[in-house]
Amino acid sequence: MEVEDRAKAKKLQEEADERCQQEAEEEEQGLDDTTLWLMDMVGVRPESTRRKATPIVFKITDAENIDRKFRKIFPAACGLFNIIYWGYCLNQD
Repeated sequence: MEVEDRAKAKKLQEEADERCQQEAEEEEQGLDDTTLWLMDMVGVRPESTRRKATPIVFKITDAENIDRKFRKIFPAACGLFNIIYWGYCLNQD
């Protein structure tokens, strides 16, 4: 399941990078020679202004591990408590 998630995340990352690259190319096409010259004079080149999508990172945290354990432990503890509680209450008569 994690392999599928990673493959899906990688695919989404590649698609986002492609979209950003296309947007940057479209922006460059709209720039005239004067604007490109000014950008070159101030040290900002169109190649350096291209945006890249931020990477998608999946991390398994300690909270997730604790959550997995307690999703099993909590219902079992509640069930055990109910058995003891009702066993005590019903035996009071």
